[in-house]
Amino acid sequence: MKANNKQHKAINTRFVFDIKHDAEGKMTRYKARLVAQGFKQVPKRDFDETWAPLPSAATIRVLFAVAAATGWEVHHVYVKTAFLNAKIEKEKYIHLPDCIEPESVEEMCRLNLALYGTKQAGRLWGIKLDKELNEIGALRSHVDPCLYEWCHFVNWRVFILESVDDLIVAGEKLVGVAAVKRSVSAKLEVSDVGEVHDFIGMKVMRDHE
Repeated sequence: MKANNKQHKAINTRFVFDIKHDAEGKMTRYKARLVAQGFKQVPKRDFDETWAPLPSAATIRVLFAVAAATGWEVHHVYVKTAFLNAKIEKEKYIHLPDCIEPESVEEMCRLNLALYGTKQAGRLWGIKLDKELNEIGALRSHVDPCLYEWCHFVNWRVFILESVDDLIVAGEKLVGVAAVKRSVSAKLEVSDVGEVHDFIGMKVMRDHE
């Protein structure tokens, strides 16, 4: 769909390639993303608020400290292409990168999903994830909006900590942690890392003994 209105100016996009490493510097995967040049967006016309779900450092320390002291299970889940799960709320157009053949698709297209690089992508993803976690029964903390608590009469309590597309799932019982991971994976495409080894640049080491 092409933009005919001057109020809807298209922004450029490009492919960004990266190699992801773990906390020990070992390569874990290759990554390629189509990223929009969000710096060309205009406030109030192309976007309103800009924020992303990032927990406070104090919340991370407390959760890990409690888990270590009480022997909780702490697992790590990564949401694949997280921002693309959210729909864009404003009419927005993008120019496709030069490597896309114009014969197969329009050079200028309307954006339907929260593409990486757009100013509102983090906020829209945060709203989407909050909705999905609420539907599985998780309640947001009043202390930190990135911390959720999920309670079950059999599987006990499980805490979910979100940091953009990374989720820490910590609970008193492994069955509870597994139940939460199954519920999340039923709604979103995720990569289950298992026990946490690194989180937002921090290396996590644990000795259960």
